[in-house]
Amino acid sequence: MNPFYFFNTSVRHYLNAQVTGTLDTTFSENGYAIYLLDGDGSFGSQIISQPDGKLIVAESIYNFSALSPVFLMRLNADSTLDNSFGSNGMVHIEVDYSNITTNAILEADGKITLALLTYNVSFEGDPAFVRYTSDGQPDSTFGLNGIVTLNTPFDDSFIEIFTDNDYYLSVNTNPLNNTAYLHGWNDDGTLDINFGTAGTVNISNSAVYDAVQQTDGKLILYGGDFDLHFRRYNTNGLLDSTFGINGIAMINTSGTILTGEIYCDSLNRTYLQYGVDAGSYNFFPRINRFLIDGSQDMTFGTAGDVDFGTEYSISDLDFNVAGKITITGSVDQGDQNGFLIRLLENGSMMQDSEMVVRQFCQLTLPMNILVIFSALQEKFIRPAVHQHQSKVMC
Repeated sequence: MNPFYFFNTSVRHYLNAQVTGTLDTTFSENGYAIYLLDGDGSFGSQIISQPDGKLIVAESIYNFSALSPVFLMRLNADSTLDNSFGSNGMVHIEVDYSNITTNAILEADGKITLALLTYNVSFEGDPAFVRYTSDGQPDSTFGLNGIVTLNTPFDDSFIEIFTDNDYYLSVNTNPLNNTAYLHGWNDDGTLDINFGTAGTVNISNSAVYDAVQQTDGKLILYGGDFDLHFRRYNTNGLLDSTFGINGIAMINTSGTILTGEIYCDSLNRTYLQYGVDAGSYNFFPRINRFLIDGSQDMTFGTAGDVDFGTEYSISDLDFNVAGKITITGSVDQGDQNGFLIRLLENGSMMQDSEMVVRQFCQLTLPMNILVIFSALQEKFIRPAVHQHQSKVMC
């Protein structure tokens, strides 16, 4: 069994830690919960909050010598499994031998759609999408028994799916030639032949590393070859000419970027979280903000940039209704520390009395158990506030 921990005190798409920053004891007994999943390890959590406070969780499982599925779970607000969902609160997803979830979306009607990278025993793979009804059953109106497989002649390194009023957009990348593909999908899982060329837009010489959807349905893709840039696409597959130059905005950063993820707030401003090579296997985490036209927002941080010391490693960020930014990650201070920090909308750090840091302790477990972290002591002074009941969830 693989212990799978949720701490009700960090960030991962909305939810559950008290406004005071203390662990929320209405979620399980201690503010965190453990779920035993069959497998040698787990990774790639996707966590979504439903309007009623329940949590949708998708977790990829890896096994060294057996099928590697995805577990889809629904939790009640108190952390217990929702027995009205799937089988005793869980759905076991196996499209192929190895299955990795890359993102999940909750639709207006309560259906849940996941994007997967799937691989056979020879590690040859195709991206796939699965859709489930609100009670955790395969949606027979989508693809074949709720599954759509995108057959590609290469092994994709990236796949994500987004929804816009019963319509889907997906993007995937061929790592062999740095080419990305944008697809338009009908609600039944068939390609929209009126989107691009027979449902596909070919983006040559521009691998995609991350993608995000704005509130108006437009997609921003982050990637490139030698020059990193953003591309913004309308929902019809055409580049948005109001963004950057003909839909493309170049990214000017100092140093060599090693990592990068993008996010979008309610004002459709884009945030790039990345690491700059600092040498000796270290990197400087940074966050840049870009305006809706693709230009860098020079009012954010210092000339558009918020810089963290090399001891920090950022995992995720999110936004509350007031526009403040919550960041989670780890910090190396001689022992293992997790942190939760809130920035003001302009990128400045909250005062020390409003900064959140939680120390974690690494547990030593048997080889077949995923190494996880549990709360050791509380250092919360004032927390980040998020969109669902003013709570944060990791």
